[in-house]
Amino acid sequence: MVARALGLCLVIASSLADNSGARSAGFYFLLAAVPAIGMGGLMALGELADARTLTAKAFAATQALFSFAALALAMIVVGSSSGSLFDATAPGIGLPALAVCLGLLAIQAALVPTGSLLRRTPELYARAGEDFATAEHIGL
Repeated sequence: MVARALGLCLVIASSLADNSGARSAGFYFLLAAVPAIGMGGLMALGELADARTLTAKAFAATQALFSFAALALAMIVVGSSSGSLFDATAPGIGLPALAVCLGLLAIQAALVPTGSLLRRTPELYARAGEDFATAEHIGL
């Protein structure tokens, strides 16, 4: 989750720096965001492997898909930029790709509370000598 937040912050810093005129700083912020976004995608794949319920698996798969789509878009912007993120060699590819990348990362950030609710399922257990667990044993 920290890697996803770092990737989002770096993409925001990149767009703000490029918009304010610091073109090279914007490029390097986005270049630093690429490994952070990739790490967030790998962490989402790990969560997908650890998920037990179907809803948790679907959520982790969505997070991984968004991460890798944002990673591909960030790499397209970095590869196509020639100093400024908004002035790309292919006409008009820098700004839309950066906007979609930022949107995907923002959607991921908005979905974080949902994921924490899906992962937090109370486990019932029995104390030694008891046949079942009651609500007071697990703190409900």
